[in-house]
Amino acid sequence: MDEVTNRALVAVPGAAQKPTEYQRAREVHARAAVTRQNDSEDLTRALTRLENLLDSGQPPRRDVPRGFYFNARV
Repeated sequence: MDEVTNRALVAVPGAAQKPTEYQRAREVHARAAVTRQNDSEDLTRALTRLENLLDSGQPPRRDVPRGFYFNARV
């Protein structure tokens, strides 16, 4: 009776739980909430312009130069 066993510490193969999609999304949301946004005015204007163009319902033109719809330096 002097022997003490702790079965809670025994590793069970395959018992480790993988995070669910909901848990992953919650982690991403938590990281995004504490991340500072350092967007420049140019980037903000470019994103707004792109969003307005996409919301217009018109397909993008194919005869425009590269960077016409969105040109940002990262």
